Amino acid sequence: MSIKTIMLIEDEVDLRVEVIEMLTFEGYNMIGAKNGREGIKLARKYMPDIIICDIMLPEKNGIAVLKKLSKYPETASTPFIFITALSERENVRKGMTQGADDYIIKPFTIGELLDSIKAREKKAFQVENKIASALKSLENETENRIREFKDALYTKSKDSVFPIDINSKNTNYSPKHEINSEILRLIDVSNTLENLHHTVSKMLKAGNLSSKEEETFIKLLNKIREPKIISDTKSLFLMKFNRSKPEFFGRLLKKHSNLSQQDLLLCSTMILNLSGRQISGILGIEPESVYKKKYRLKKKLGLVQKDNILIYLHEFE
Repeated sequence: MSIKTIMLIEDEVDLRVEVIEMLTFEGYNMIGAKNGREGIKLARKYMPDIIICDIMLPEKNGIAVLKKLSKYPETASTPFIFITALSERENVRKGMTQGADDYIIKPFTIGELLDSIKAREKKAFQVENKIASALKSLENETENRIREFKDALYTKSKDSVFPIDINSKNTNYSPKHEINSEILRLIDVSNTLENLHHTVSKMLKAGNLSSKEEETFIKLLNKIREPKIISDTKSLFLMKFNRSKPEFFGRLLKKHSNLSQQDLLLCSTMILNLSGRQISGILGIEPESVYKKKYRLKKKLGLVQKDNILIYLHEFE
């Protein structure tokens, strides 16, 4: 990261003018504010790369400015350097505990100020590289998992390219343990994609991302949540379950013809005794919604509260 714009919040006119002139000469874009209240307003408006702020200011002191700006996503991670008099060490200590990055004692030279700015620039560059590396790793993980899913979808016999016949009694399928292994692999891929979706969403909500990083995260979200991926996950799961238990869907639909494909999908996950998170990954819903889905399914099956839905479903195997 290259620091280009610096904000200086300083009430002493001569010092403010001098520092702005010197740093402008060094190639930085400068924004000046004469008090804490103005500094907060301008920092939110222009979002500088670094903020240099005197501790003793009218209206709002430097510590109050830091605390206020740390609450806003657009300025929460902005590097913050205090300017302080030698007698204000206690205030400096408070400021550092509030999240300030550095402090400079008056009187100071332009060299001392530049050293502090360059140190912040180096640290910001390291953090940016770390984020970029994590982002690249996340991209690769997403691509690998989606590729793994597609491999599972398109390389497992010609059944995978034809619509699923849920009433099929075809017995030409692999041994049960192999089918179960395929199902567990599919669940693992699906859950990993779900976890990736959660991670990316969390990082987006946290903010503190550059526009390029945010754009990449949004593309990742769209890729993970691509409708075809979700649809194919469900279809592939039903296909593999039907090959493992070819009589189940036919028997169940004979008695409950009102069941939708989503209902059948939920029934199959319950037969396999999957966890709530595993079920949510297959169905493409939030984990909290699984209980509601089970409740509605129970009503559709005509069961009452005391009935055990799992025991009931096993009767159709």
